[in-house]
Amino acid sequence: MSHYKYLNLLSSVILVGGISAVAAESAKPFSNFYVGVGTGYSIFNGRSVSGVSDVNYNSSMKKQLHSQGFLGKVFGGYEALSSSSIYGAAEGYFLFDPQKSTYENKVEGTEVDQEKFSRQIAFGIRGKLGASLNETVIAYGILGAEKSRFTFDSKSNGQKKTQKKYLWAVVPGAGMSVSLSGKTKLTIEYTYARYQVFSSQLVNGYGVNCSNKVRPSINTLSVGIVWSL
Repeated sequence: MSHYKYLNLLSSVILVGGISAVAAESAKPFSNFYVGVGTGYSIFNGRSVSGVSDVNYNSSMKKQLHSQGFLGKVFGGYEALSSSSIYGAAEGYFLFDPQKSTYENKVEGTEVDQEKFSRQIAFGIRGKLGASLNETVIAYGILGAEKSRFTFDSKSNGQKKTQKKYLWAVVPGAGMSVSLSGKTKLTIEYTYARYQVFSSQLVNGYGVNCSNKVRPSINTLSVGIVWSL
């Protein structure tokens, strides 16, 4: 089973896993600020379109980029549950995600071009809207905006160049929180981010113009511990 099928299955569980629970009592209304920490596993994908051109030569190449690994995050916000069991929250977050994809392009008549595309940090804001399924479980949808710092390192015929850019993404998702005690909760969330295009250019040692465009996307499954203030 592919990573995407795993993530789709897990997000489905997040969305509907608690619907079958029979609530003996309704959750009590509340409103409070909160902070939390978490970890997760993210899968990065992107399509690299590279071009090489000079007065006598013109070529383009396409490469599928992929990497995966663990991330860490901190977050905080304000949440409320109404007497009609409707849940809402506004949240800000910061995460560290050392994703890295390294690949090579071999162009006839030149040396091997080595390129590395990576993400280091991200921060954003998002809203949550959902409902309590029973007195301990809340399911919700997520919609937010995220800004991530990406780095593109390229090497061609002895010339090196590093470019760093911040790219925006709209981030939808789904989640579920489970109350562990009076002020502590466990959250499980799935999100998908598709970013703007990262464009870069490098003129190598032979005067050849090397261009590259990557549009990254990241699937993330995360867990967190939340403390109400």
